[in-house]
Amino acid sequence: MQETLDELGARTNAHRQLLVHLVTLLAGQPGGAQALERLAEETESVVDHEEDPGVTTPSAYGVQARTNAEMCRILRDGLERSARQADPTSPREE
Repeated sequence: MQETLDELGARTNAHRQLLVHLVTLLAGQPGGAQALERLAEETESVVDHEEDPGVTTPSAYGVQARTNAEMCRILRDGLERSARQADPTSPREE
C-alpha cells in the first residue's frame, strides 16, 4: 500500500501527539522531569567527536540533526505541558 504525503503527515502527527502526551505523563512522575530534561540536553547537540565528517555524509548528518531537533521539541513540549498542569494558576487544556 502506497501512502500519500497527507496520510504520512497525519500518521506522523498522531505519533508526535501521542509521544508528547506520554512525555507529559512521565514528567509528572517522581524524578521523571529531571530524567527527561537530561535526555533533552543529551539530544540537543551531537558532541564533536561523535561525528566524523569523513565518515558521515552531509545528508546523513542533516537527517540526524533534524531527528534530534524533533526529539528535543517533543521532550520540551511534554515537559512544558506537565509544568502547566502542575501549576494551579495555569489555564487548563481541553
